[in-house]
Amino acid sequence: MSQDPGSLQGGRVSPSNPDGPECWAKHMSDGSVAAVLVNRGLHPADVTCTWEQIGFPASTSASVRDLWQQKDAGTAKGQFVAIQVGSHDCAAVRLTVQ
Repeated sequence: MSQDPGSLQGGRVSPSNPDGPECWAKHMSDGSVAAVLVNRGLHPADVTCTWEQIGFPASTSASVRDLWQQKDAGTAKGQFVAIQVGSHDCAAVRLTVQ
């Protein structure tokens, strides 16, 4: 995410949660959004990032690219949920409006 030529800074888009899930996002210069879904909790948990949090219209569909596995992960509408993110771990995705 730090290699985007637009040099826009990302930040937390969900409420602060020092003991649980948080979503951090950055708008990329190509119109997509890079999101990091963090689990600060002691146990695996689902972590959600809603379109409202990142500035997409709720009815929008977006393609999802898993940045760790470097592969497409399908499409999502209204939100993206990273399933069972490990304790003190994160998922990183790129969301592109279709």
